[in-house]
Amino acid sequence: MASPKSTKGRSLLIGTVALVCFVAAVYVGVNAHKGLPGAQLTTFTAAFEDTGGLRAGDDVRIARVRAGRVDKVEIKDGTAVATLSLDGDRDLYKNATASIDSRSGLGQKIVNIDPGTPDAGELPESSMLPKEQTVKSENLSDLLGVFDDPTRASLTSTLTQTGQGIGGHGQDIQDVVRNAPQILPDLGTVSRSLTEDNGQDLSELLQAANSLSGRFAGRQDQIAALTGDLGTTLNAIAADRSVPLRDTLDKAPDTLSAAREAMTALQPPLSDLDSATAQLQPGARGLGDATPDLRGVLREAVPPLDGVPNVSEQAQPALGELTETMTDARPFAPRAAAALSDTNPVLTTLSPYAPEVMLFFENFADALSNGQAGKGDPNNRHLRVTLMLHTQSVDGQLGIKDPFVARNPYPAPGAAGQDSTGSLPLPTTGGE
Repeated sequence: MASPKSTKGRSLLIGTVALVCFVAAVYVGVNAHKGLPGAQLTTFTAAFEDTGGLRAGDDVRIARVRAGRVDKVEIKDGTAVATLSLDGDRDLYKNATASIDSRSGLGQKIVNIDPGTPDAGELPESSMLPKEQTVKSENLSDLLGVFDDPTRASLTSTLTQTGQGIGGHGQDIQDVVRNAPQILPDLGTVSRSLTEDNGQDLSELLQAANSLSGRFAGRQDQIAALTGDLGTTLNAIAADRSVPLRDTLDKAPDTLSAAREAMTALQPPLSDLDSATAQLQPGARGLGDATPDLRGVLREAVPPLDGVPNVSEQAQPALGELTETMTDARPFAPRAAAALSDTNPVLTTLSPYAPEVMLFFENFADALSNGQAGKGDPNNRHLRVTLMLHTQSVDGQLGIKDPFVARNPYPAPGAAGQDSTGSLPLPTTGGE
């Protein structure tokens, strides 16, 4: 059985070993970016005018391949100095150069080293590359800083829309790059043509394009649908390796010439047609306005027209008898015409007094309206005669003019009903 003293010593030894392993692990973890401990390194420094956010641990690359790391970045005599370590034994020469580039759009930096050429002589280890042989960091924000806010906003929108438009068209881009050697000479010719007269033609072209693009605003969906239909149409035209289209284009010049002659010959008839159309326009407009009414008349006339055959059949006997009657009345017609001709002066004279004649018959009918019908005799009617006394019955006997009387003994035609004695009636007596 082990003694307590030996057990305590073994525990102390195990704790000490564990602590040493932990410290070693921490050291290795902290310095892992510097490579394996004891590895051979080629170290030198480089002075930069601007390091642009370069940090210790960033990559040092040769020909864009990682070859080392940045040990530290510090200020010496007002100059930014970066200590660079290359893995292994590297040959550097006095005309070597260093530049700070962006590793990604997130701002991470790398140092690119050009080792130089042997004829310049070897660069001693721990030497410093002067600022004349280094290139400062260029940030994209610094490049964009030369533009004003509207230009940067427009550039951002252009890049965004360009990226969205390029998405899914990788094969098209590859085709453009593959055919670029044949396209670039023609593009150069076009560019030279556009720059003539200080680019006046190009400026006018851009203005026209801007105006045209403004007209397309809000119609993107329609343009997309039109483009899809155009693609379908072009695919249909390109059927059979475009042989029908090529044959059509071969025959097009003669066809167009014949069409031009035909169009020239059509001008006089079309002019006459235009004049005739102008003359027909009012009638056509009137016919269009009357069409609803005419449609309604024709639709409603169907039931009466269906009844016409029955009416004609029922009226046929009466028409036959009417024909005989008219034949018998034919000798009477001249005499009736003569009688009407003789009564015409009398009727002409009496026509102005038509209201008085009507008033007479109305009063006569009213006088005969008294009585009780239906007591054994439907014509049991009697006439009532009433004695009407007026003030003029008295003053007329005395020779005094009644001031209430405005009688016209000779009323104008139609005015008899308006002439009234205006006198005050006296109590009357009468009997049946």
